[in-house]
Amino acid sequence: MLLRILHRTCYRYQGPVDHAQHMLHLSPVDTAVQQVLSHTLRITPEPAAQSKARDAFGNLRSFFTLQAPHESLCVEADSLVQTQLPAPLPIVAAAATTATAATAATAAATAGATAAAAPSIPAAAPPALSLVPSSAASDLATADAPPADAPPADAPPANAPPAPAWHAPWQAPWEAVREHYRYRAGAPYDAASEFLFASPHVPRDDAFAAFARPAFAPGTPLLAAAQALMERIHRELRYTPASTQVNTPALQALAQRKGVCQDFAHIMLGCLRSLGLPARYVSGYLLTRPPPGKPRLIGADASHAWVSVYVPWIAAHAHAAPLPDDTDPMSAALHTQAQQAGGAWFDFDPTNRRSGWGSPGADYVTLAVGRDFSDVSPMRGVIQGGGAHELEVGVTVAPPEELQALLTNKPPSLRAP
Repeated sequence: MLLRILHRTCYRYQGPVDHAQHMLHLSPVDTAVQQVLSHTLRITPEPAAQSKARDAFGNLRSFFTLQAPHESLCVEADSLVQTQLPAPLPIVAAAATTATAATAATAAATAGATAAAAPSIPAAAPPALSLVPSSAASDLATADAPPADAPPADAPPANAPPAPAWHAPWQAPWEAVREHYRYRAGAPYDAASEFLFASPHVPRDDAFAAFARPAFAPGTPLLAAAQALMERIHRELRYTPASTQVNTPALQALAQRKGVCQDFAHIMLGCLRSLGLPARYVSGYLLTRPPPGKPRLIGADASHAWVSVYVPWIAAHAHAAPLPDDTDPMSAALHTQAQQAGGAWFDFDPTNRRSGWGSPGADYVTLAVGRDFSDVSPMRGVIQGGGAHELEVGVTVAPPEELQALLTNKPPSLRAP
């Protein structure tokens, strides 16, 4: 899928800003399932100095300095990205049955609670393999949670085929992964361990562990348990715009059972890390679709956030059979890459109940990864002067031809309010 993203941020200051230093996370990255074809930053007024560098997590950061007085600042990131369908999660029937049964056990306590409509997205189903169909790529963001007495939406069919032999490395029980990352003197460094600890927006707390525990039945493979946790967050927390702020604590969002995508991602991170499991925050974009009968509006979209969970290639579970010839190319490439790297990241979007290996879907664009939002804030800086300010942010994600047509013929009716 070819997508163009315009991300425009404008500040208007009450008084002149004499000097400013800013840092941006607005440059998408190349991954196994996306390729950045072009990226341009347009900054007004023109910076006195500008540079780029990789951060500790591999994200591309931009820095710029403004040394002349100014009363407004506009930054527009214009990106063209080619995405691919991610590989399905290698979750087997038995594993998924365990996880979804654990999740279903909590449904009675939350009867009547449904997930409010997040921004509507087009479905994108990955190619089928002999594994449990993931709800990741087939459910619309607007789908309500099932009634408490209904079978889980992602429950495997009674005659589900056996797991492919090459799935074996990804069936490590979550307890084995937790023990793998328990501190041991002299253990070799594992980069994923950076995502085990508390971070500015995501503390480790017993409340997170208690919320997660029904999905983490003893012996459940980590991927199946993470899928079940994602399902529970989607079902029991209500997507409610403006119900939280960028600095709302994740524990508060969990307690009030509502929030936006950033809150859902922080809550899922808190749950996983509180159980001793590595997980990271992912910022990016999602192709949405306008309401029926309405045109797409320029600037009407927003940044998005989801979670990646790391599964290490644990020796005790790493004896996989060779990949069969009919394995889909994306699964084969990711599996081989993971074997060489010693593990793999798997993506989960609790806001939209989608997941996948490489990204949650072809309609997602990954921008940056970090411990939480504070590591990947799209724009931050230090200014001298200015006083109070007004902030305006607009994001548009669309196929390039459609977006170009909107930009060429953009009457006021096609602009977001």
